[in-house]
Amino acid sequence: MHRVLLALWFLLAGFFLAPTAALAAPEWRAAPAAPEPAVIAPSGGWWTEDGLYARVHAAPADRGVARALADHAATAVPRLAAELGVPAGGAIEIYIAATAEDFARIQPGTPPEWADGTAWPEDGLIFLRSPRARGGVTTPLAQVLDHEVVHVLLGRAFAMKGRGPQAAVPRWLQEGMARLMAHEYGPEGTRTLAESGGLPRLAELTSGFPQSPAAAQVAYAASADFLSFVRQEHGADALHALVAGMSRGEDAGQALQGATGRSLAELEAAWRDDWQDPLWWSHLIATSGALGWGAGALAIAWGAWRVRRRNRGVLDRWARQEAQEDARRAAEAARAAEEARRAAAERARNVVFADDVVLGPIYPGWTRP
Repeated sequence: MHRVLLALWFLLAGFFLAPTAALAAPEWRAAPAAPEPAVIAPSGGWWTEDGLYARVHAAPADRGVARALADHAATAVPRLAAELGVPAGGAIEIYIAATAEDFARIQPGTPPEWADGTAWPEDGLIFLRSPRARGGVTTPLAQVLDHEVVHVLLGRAFAMKGRGPQAAVPRWLQEGMARLMAHEYGPEGTRTLAESGGLPRLAELTSGFPQSPAAAQVAYAASADFLSFVRQEHGADALHALVAGMSRGEDAGQALQGATGRSLAELEAAWRDDWQDPLWWSHLIATSGALGWGAGALAIAWGAWRVRRRNRGVLDRWARQEAQEDARRAAEAARAAEEARRAAAERARNVVFADDVVLGPIYPGWTRP
């Protein structure tokens, strides 16, 4: 009996005390700190330059480089985001490796030996080589940073709709956009394609690029040239629509179809047709032993002409669009002026001038002198 009463007491105590516990003030605890990326610091620690869009970390000997890149990122990140039509997002962490060994050591994964910079969009990380570790590379480091920033911005935008692994985004699209936005597309890239003996198929550049430096350069050049062709044929708005479609979760084929009205296969075939005859001619003069060193100069000259032709086509399209926009604005201004003139005339007919106002009552037979 004693045990029964004891059990009943515990049951009643739990029944009456439970609401009291539920009404007790909640205990607020600080949220756990987000895990920091595992980046190995140099022996002397990191010198950090803080910015709104990026934080640049470097060895103390490279603090001048860090400061210059932080200043560059302050304008480059929002500019590139606006050009791509994507959000700038949170601050990007940029690390400058003092040596080639540090460049490979501090990253989350192993970069290609020939890489001058790498980006890890999911973590918002960029790794660059210090000028002291670039081995005579002539591309400005700020331009390399722009290239990697495009990767981060696109990677973030394309992952917004739960796309999942970045492998779902074609590598040719990522690298081609990065080269175009960083202004790395030029005659040398055209020459690289001309001397390669044939354009790679985009399907071969979807999941990754070759590991050899020479083959990788061809892949980079082909990716940029294809997107430059799309821009030439359909305007810069087509690239914006392509990025917007990918950001909505569409695959590259769907996004291109929506941006241009043509399938990926149709665009690639047209791009190859654009190259067909010039490719044979330029490859012949660039590899002919009879022409010697002059062949390379001819190939570069032809490549420069081809890039200028493409760029001129883009500029001409922009000029036509601007002329149409100016004409539209002029027509709107003329219509607004005509409406204002008519409104003024209507008001003029309804105005009662002060000289015609009669103060006081009007008597029959009275006329104003």
